[in-house]
Amino acid sequence: MKKITILMIAFFVAFQINANAQNEITTVHLYDITNAETIKNYKESVIKVNQIMKEIGYPKNYYSFLTISESDKSENYKFATIGHWTSEADYKAIHENAKYKAWSEENKKNAVYVKDQLYRKLYPVK
Repeated sequence: MKKITILMIAFFVAFQINANAQNEITTVHLYDITNAETIKNYKESVIKVNQIMKEIGYPKNYYSFLTISESDKSENYKFATIGHWTSEADYKAIHENAKYKAWSEENKKNAVYVKDQLYRKLYPVK
């Protein structure tokens, strides 16, 4: 009986993890930054917005700031920001939050906001 109970609990946990993974969303922003100061400012901005998302109650949602390898000779889209979102509802709630909106406006004014980016919002393939 004990083994059956443990197996049932394990099955339930695995099901929940799988169900949650099916609701996750990824956003991809591809762009170029040519100025070292802008890179520094943008990195600080990503750290700040990740902290904001924790403060407003969404600690499992965050951005990653990435770049290509120095050996990669690509001429375009050398940087990426990946958004990790636990669900469509969380994505929407975060983007409608006053603190997040203030962060977004601040970044547009400070030229940290990335222009000419390729943006995609991606969902799990079912």
